[in-house]
Amino acid sequence: MGNNETTGQQPTSGRVPIRYTDPTQEKGALQNVAANVVTVLTPGEEILYIALQNKTAMTLKKDCCVATSNRLLLYRPGLLGRVVFDDLHWQDVEKFTSSNAFCRAR
Repeated sequence: MGNNETTGQQPTSGRVPIRYTDPTQEKGALQNVAANVVTVLTPGEEILYIALQNKTAMTLKKDCCVATSNRLLLYRPGLLGRVVFDDLHWQDVEKFTSSNAFCRAR
């Protein structure tokens, strides 16, 4: 599992493509996450889906899981615009479960 950190600098090219989206998720929040995620993607890697933390979570900054064509990224925003990424390559994932409360991979 890797751990990357970015300062949250966003690309200026506009909307970041996300292959699958859920119409109940806020598009602005998805694009904010996607803009940070593209800074750590490898060439040819694309964002497949972003699972945002529940709106009722009692935190100001919401964690989320990002599925890409190469790996699963755990996205955790920090202080002062910093973002911490933990990643698992799909070849290392045996089982993935998600619920309203947790996102877990092993």
